[in-house]
Amino acid sequence: MSGGEPAVYDTWSFEEWGRIESAEVGATRAQTVTARRLGVEEVGSSMSNPPDEAETEGLVITVQISKTLSRDGEVVSWPVATFPDLKEAAPRSVDVTLSIEGDTFSRTVPVYVSYSIMHYD
Repeated sequence: MSGGEPAVYDTWSFEEWGRIESAEVGATRAQTVTARRLGVEEVGSSMSNPPDEAETEGLVITVQISKTLSRDGEVVSWPVATFPDLKEAAPRSVDVTLSIEGDTFSRTVPVYVSYSIMHYD
Protein backbone atom coordinates (compact mmCIF):
# COMPACT_ATOMS: atom_id res chain seq x y z
CA MET A 1 0.00 0.00 0.00
CA SER A 2 1.13 3.51 -0.76
CA GLY A 3 -1.05 6.44 0.24
CA GLY A 4 -4.09 4.18 0.60
CA GLU A 5 -3.66 2.65 -2.84
CA PRO A 6 -2.07 -0.70 -3.70
CA ALA A 7 1.51 -0.13 -4.84
CA VAL A 8 1.98 -3.60 -6.28
CA TYR A 9 -0.42 -6.25 -7.54
CA ASP A 10 0.40 -9.94 -7.62
CA THR A 11 -1.42 -13.12 -8.53
CA TRP A 12 -1.25 -16.67 -7.23
CA SER A 13 -2.43 -19.90 -8.68
CA PHE A 14 -5.63 -21.31 -7.19
CA GLU A 15 -3.56 -24.09 -5.57
CA GLU A 16 -1.12 -21.63 -3.96
CA TRP A 17 -4.03 -19.58 -2.63
CA GLY A 18 -5.73 -22.77 -1.43
CA ARG A 19 -2.71 -23.88 0.59
CA ILE A 20 -2.68 -20.57 2.50
CA GLU A 21 -6.43 -20.12 2.79
CA SER A 22 -6.96 -23.71 3.96
CA ALA A 23 -4.64 -23.09 6.91
CA GLU A 24 -6.45 -19.85 7.75
CA VAL A 25 -9.91 -21.42 7.57
CA GLY A 26 -8.66 -24.49 9.43
CA ALA A 27 -7.14 -22.39 12.21
CA THR A 28 -10.50 -20.79 12.93
CA ARG A 29 -12.19 -24.21 13.06
CA ALA A 30 -9.45 -25.77 15.23
CA GLN A 31 -9.67 -22.82 17.63
CA THR A 32 -13.47 -23.13 17.92
CA VAL A 33 -13.46 -26.91 18.39
CA THR A 34 -10.66 -26.83 20.96
CA ALA A 35 -12.31 -24.10 23.03
CA ARG A 36 -15.62 -25.97 22.98
CA ARG A 37 -14.00 -29.24 24.05
CA LEU A 38 -12.18 -27.45 26.88
CA GLY A 39 -15.35 -25.62 27.95
CA VAL A 40 -13.65 -22.22 27.68
CA GLU A 41 -14.48 -19.09 25.76
CA GLU A 42 -11.33 -18.92 23.65
CA VAL A 43 -7.89 -20.31 22.88
CA GLY A 44 -5.35 -18.79 20.52
CA SER A 45 -4.56 -20.07 17.06
CA SER A 46 -2.15 -19.22 14.29
CA MET A 47 -0.69 -20.45 11.03
CA SER A 48 2.99 -21.15 10.59
CA ASN A 49 5.53 -23.28 8.83
CA PRO A 50 5.72 -26.79 10.26
CA PRO A 51 8.36 -27.66 12.87
CA ASP A 52 11.67 -28.82 11.39
CA GLU A 53 11.03 -32.43 12.39
CA ALA A 54 7.54 -32.52 10.84
CA GLU A 55 6.88 -34.73 7.86
CA THR A 56 4.54 -32.28 6.17
CA GLU A 57 4.79 -29.36 3.79
CA GLY A 58 2.91 -26.11 3.69
CA LEU A 59 1.42 -24.07 6.47
CA VAL A 60 0.17 -25.80 9.60
CA ILE A 61 -2.14 -24.72 12.40
CA THR A 62 -1.05 -24.11 15.98
CA VAL A 63 -3.57 -23.93 18.82
CA GLN A 64 -2.02 -22.14 21.76
CA ILE A 65 -2.44 -21.15 25.38
CA SER A 66 -0.19 -18.93 27.46
CA LYS A 67 0.57 -17.64 30.91
CA THR A 68 1.44 -13.94 31.26
CA LEU A 69 3.87 -12.65 33.87
CA SER A 70 4.46 -9.07 35.04
CA ARG A 71 7.90 -7.46 35.04
CA ASP A 72 8.28 -8.72 38.60
CA GLY A 73 7.45 -12.29 37.58
CA GLU A 74 3.97 -12.32 39.11
CA VAL A 75 1.22 -14.06 37.18
CA VAL A 76 -1.00 -11.55 35.36
CA SER A 77 -3.12 -14.17 33.60
CA TRP A 78 -3.28 -17.93 33.84
CA PRO A 79 -3.78 -20.16 30.80
CA VAL A 80 -7.35 -21.32 30.24
CA ALA A 81 -6.27 -24.98 30.46
CA THR A 82 -3.31 -27.19 31.21
CA PHE A 83 -1.02 -28.22 28.37
CA PRO A 84 -2.03 -31.91 28.65
CA ASP A 85 -5.71 -30.89 28.44
CA LEU A 86 -4.95 -28.72 25.40
CA LYS A 87 -3.20 -31.65 23.70
CA GLU A 88 -6.20 -33.87 24.40
CA ALA A 89 -8.78 -31.32 23.23
CA ALA A 90 -7.17 -30.05 20.03
CA PRO A 91 -7.96 -31.91 16.82
CA ARG A 92 -4.97 -33.66 15.23
CA SER A 93 -5.87 -32.14 11.86
CA VAL A 94 -8.61 -30.22 10.08
CA ASP A 95 -10.02 -31.21 6.67
CA VAL A 96 -10.70 -28.14 4.53
CA THR A 97 -12.32 -27.92 1.11
CA LEU A 98 -12.46 -24.61 -0.74
CA SER A 99 -14.48 -23.99 -3.91
CA ILE A 100 -14.63 -20.99 -6.21
CA GLU A 101 -16.38 -20.96 -9.56
CA GLY A 102 -16.06 -24.69 -10.09
CA ASP A 103 -12.45 -25.01 -8.89
CA THR A 104 -12.00 -27.06 -5.72
CA PHE A 105 -9.02 -27.40 -3.41
CA SER A 106 -8.98 -29.88 -0.51
CA ARG A 107 -6.33 -30.36 2.12
CA THR A 108 -5.88 -31.96 5.52
CA VAL A 109 -4.08 -29.35 7.63
CA PRO A 110 -2.06 -30.68 10.61
CA VAL A 111 -2.72 -29.11 14.01
CA TYR A 112 0.03 -28.56 16.59
CA VAL A 113 -0.31 -27.25 20.16
CA SER A 114 1.77 -24.69 22.01
CA TYR A 115 2.12 -23.43 25.57
CA SER A 116 4.08 -20.26 26.17
CA ILE A 117 5.00 -17.96 29.02
CA MET A 118 4.83 -14.26 28.15
CA HIS A 119 6.79 -11.68 30.16
CA TYR A 120 6.03 -7.97 30.24
CA ASP A 121 9.15 -5.86 29.69
